[in-house]
Formats: sequence, C-alpha cells, structure tokens
Amino acid sequence: MTDSKKRLELFEVLCSLPLPDFLKLEIGLAIPSGIMPNYDTALGLRTAKLLEWVEGSSGCGMEKLEEVISYVRERPPENKRVKSLTVTLKFSLDELDAVKLGDILSDIQQKVGSDSIEVFNVQRGSVILHLSGSEDDLHKLKELFDKGELTSLADIAVDNIDFESEEYSDSRNDRLINSLEQSLAEVRVLNERKYASEISGSGHFLHGNSRVQLLQELKSNLVKTRQGTPDNQDILDSLHSGELWIVNSRRRNGLIINYGFISHFAGPGAAVGGEIDKDCIDAVALGSLSLIKPESSDDLQKAIKIRTQWLRLLTNFTDKPLSRDRVLLLLEQFRSYFDESVVEKIPDEAFALLIGVLPSTVRDVRNTGKT
Repeated sequence: MTDSKKRLELFEVLCSLPLPDFLKLEIGLAIPSGIMPNYDTALGLRTAKLLEWVEGSSGCGMEKLEEVISYVRERPPENKRVKSLTVTLKFSLDELDAVKLGDILSDIQQKVGSDSIEVFNVQRGSVILHLSGSEDDLHKLKELFDKGELTSLADIAVDNIDFESEEYSDSRNDRLINSLEQSLAEVRVLNERKYASEISGSGHFLHGNSRVQLLQELKSNLVKTRQGTPDNQDILDSLHSGELWIVNSRRRNGLIINYGFISHFAGPGAAVGGEIDKDCIDAVALGSLSLIKPESSDDLQKAIKIRTQWLRLLTNFTDKPLSRDRVLLLLEQFRSYFDESVVEKIPDEAFALLIGVLPSTVRDVRNTGKT
C-alpha cells in the first residue's frame, strides 16, 4: 500500500471515530499545546492537523498513532448513557488542549472514584464539557458540586454542573439539521449557476426554457439508469420514511442522492433521510451500502456534522472555475475511497449533477483517462 493510500485510509478512520473516541485519542497521544485547533473546529480540519503533527519532526509517528487508534476502537463496549452532564468551567476554550483536557478528566474520575465518565463533546461558552458515564457516577459528581465540595477541576474554577435535558439535546439536533438544510440550499444555487455557465459556454440552449429542458433531460437520464431495480427502491423507501439513518462508517460505502437538478454525496458516517432528503427522487448506492439507525442523540449529531463536511468538500470542487478541473478532482476523490470497479459503474449524469458540469464533460474526462 502506498503512503498516500495509507494516509487517506487513516484519515477516513479518524473522521469516522465518534467524538468521545477522538477526544480519547488526543488525550492518549498527549498532543502538546498549540498543535491542534480549537475544540469547536470541524472534525475534518482537526484530523488533518493531527496527521500533520503525527508525521512531523515533533510528532509521535504513525506506529504510535495506529497503536492508540487500535486501543480506542477495540476497547470493551460501555454501558449505555442514561443522562449526560454539562460542566461549565471558567476557562478560555482557546487555552484548552489535549493535555489539559486529560488532566480535567483524570481529576473528575478521581473525585467520583470511577473511570466510567468520559468527555463526549466540548463547546464554547467559557468551556462547556459534556460528560457521559454511569448514572450513579454522574449524580455523585453533581452532588459534590451542589454541596460545595467541588469548586475546581485541574486547578480550573467550575462555574456550574447540571444534567443535560432531552429538550436541549433535541434542540441541538434541530439547529444542526436547519444549518445543513441551509447549506444544501446554498449549494443548489451554486450548482444551478454553474450549469447556466456550462450551457451558455456550449453555444446551445441559451434561453431559460431550454436550460430547464436540458436539466430535466439530465434528471430523466439519471433516473432511467436506476429505475426499477429492487435495491434502489429499498433505498428510496428508507430515505422517504421520515427517519434519519447513518451511512455505516465502518464500510467503504455511500450514496449519491438526486433531487432533480442537483445531487449530493453522503459518505461513510453521514446522516441521510428525514427532513434532509424528503424531496429526493433517486439515489445511487456505492459499494456495499449499509444504513444504520443512530443509537443516541450524540450519534445523530455527529452524523449530521459529517454530512455537512462531505457537502463542503464537494462545494470546494464546484467552486473551481474550469469544469474539467472539477471533474478531475471529483474522480480523484472517489477513486481514493472506492475501488475502480465501483467508480466505473457511476453514471456520467450522477457525477455531472454533483458539481454542475455537463455529462459530456464527465464522459470526455473519463475517456481521456483510459487512453
């Protein structure tokens, strides 16, 4: 396996880690202060920075990284969390690093006399830690604070400790979904603008009605390539069921979801279905597709964020001014995740609708690569 291939696989593994595991990984590697971006930075950017440090002169090296990843992923399953607890610290998020976070967690575990508690999220607002663990241990921690026996953690003043309500968790999901839907709408406008430019540049279909006709033809061609297959109907039934699903992060699989004049890609770990994809008319499954139900609100929040990250990745491609460059970047990305046999089966129309180019451009680039 080439170094670049291995690095891409490691990046994929790291991005698929649940946030609590990613935080444990950072703590286990004892990443020095000033290396990682703030904890409210997107996971993809944190992952890229982590790999940059690991491979650098002061980093721990790939062997150590793989050792810690193996430990984090293969640890025994823990008890399901009944409630979650928020701890608000009088501290700046900009000053919080993996070492300090590890010290805080160790102090918490020492005070309750158990290692069941873990950090599953960190957010701004001074510093707000979201903790999980056994209900007894979480209650014990809150009681210590309520009695005035817990005023600081790792020499940092504690401002408040309280249980996180289900309503708060649901509202966070709603905010994330609304943000994702807004991003999808913005990408729709971007793609349609790119199509208009492509159509005008081709010297044909220069009038508005003709442009709409061409886009409808693209949509029709894509649907014809997929319509009537049992697997495809099962996928559409799941996407239209009103439930939210997660593309299995432990498989090399994904979905190209079509909404008519535009398609989006949902890769490993991404949320699909629900309100997000209620208007989709077709879907192309990549690899051995596996859709799973989120086991917790935290799983769902992470999946929504991952869907947003995939969206941003393709938006970066769509922003490129030259259509052939967009196609080349897209094909390179898909070939890094999937076998060539999988990529070859993806219709030209499906690729075209992802990045606002004509199917003929996709076809020309693919044919050029074969010669």
